[in-house]
Amino acid sequence: MKFDFDNRYYNLNLRSMAVQIVGESAIGKSLMFQDLQAYINKHPELKLEGKFLFVNAQNRVHYTDVLLFRKYQGVIIDNADIVITPAIDEEIISSQKSSDTQWIIIGREPRGSIITNSIGTLVHTLDEGNYHFNIDYRQR
Repeated sequence: MKFDFDNRYYNLNLRSMAVQIVGESAIGKSLMFQDLQAYINKHPELKLEGKFLFVNAQNRVHYTDVLLFRKYQGVIIDNADIVITPAIDEEIISSQKSSDTQWIIIGREPRGSIITNSIGTLVHTLDEGNYHFNIDYRQR
């Protein structure tokens, strides 16, 4: 998945249908969540609006029906440590076996519902005032 927003460029290698990005505060995880949402809104010509569901701590109460997640091409969950319930964990596990839904789970700690080799850290480099982000699956 490649996209850019402002001076930030993302090249995210999604290894499986469910990927988790982990790490401490202030490494850019929530910023990536916001940038992807803004990128989709800014580019209606891509026809991605309505294909991705963005869930975080602020809007989680609206997404308690796990069947709703199946309607989307991608589900991006920020603040996973707060947002994900046991029912959502079960949906993530079952969808990895029989779904076309791409899951991107963002949180501080790895979740048992994501296979180990699909858990990585968001890393960035700075080049002439531009930030380049990718997922490093080795830095856990």
